[in-house]
Amino acid sequence: MIRCIFIFTVLLIGAQAITDSLKEKLKKWGDECAAQPQIVSEESEESCNKKRKHETDEDVLLSEVTFCIWKKAGFISESGDLFIEVIKTALRQSNSDEEVEKLVNKCAVKKATPQRTAMAVMMCMFENRRQNL
Repeated sequence: MIRCIFIFTVLLIGAQAITDSLKEKLKKWGDECAAQPQIVSEESEESCNKKRKHETDEDVLLSEVTFCIWKKAGFISESGDLFIEVIKTALRQSNSDEEVEKLVNKCAVKKATPQRTAMAVMMCMFENRRQNL
């Protein structure tokens, strides 16, 4: 599961923009979040690949871990409010200002729960960045 989120984050921000320091932080945050009692840290590679291709329904545990990591990264508050400028700063590391604005305008939408918000925003940005808005 942590591997899924790490891959999504690297692809979202851009592999060239991920510093060793950020990689270490993401791994640490992922381990910390996966260690929470309500989170199961084991997930099959097949399940990870299905999520990446949108072939499964929402995964509550993956949403929980994503929300936890996004909180630690400063992208979202406990109540699910998105910190748009922080997200934009991260995206600008490997995207033009125009691309960042398009991604944020399309994807930064608050959902019913903070967990759903984090997951939906991450997946929307991942999918739309890949399609080169």
